[in-house]
Amino acid sequence: MGKIHLTPSFTPGIYEQGDGKDLGHIVDFKSEVQLSLNLFENSQLGMSYNHISNASLGEKNPGANIYMFNFLQKF
Repeated sequence: MGKIHLTPSFTPGIYEQGDGKDLGHIVDFKSEVQLSLNLFENSQLGMSYNHISNASLGEKNPGANIYMFNFLQKF
């Protein structure tokens, strides 16, 4: 067991609804924070949370919240 990493990120993007959820605007933003732990020299286990939103650019702003568990194995 080793080092703990806290990784924030922010990403703008373009969203096309298709058959998916109507997020209220074509321009959306994703904010994310990930907490991960080095298990061994070449692997990490982590959990992340991210929120996708149009930042009130559209008439509605339902957003979406995503929680993930991550496992990373370097080869």
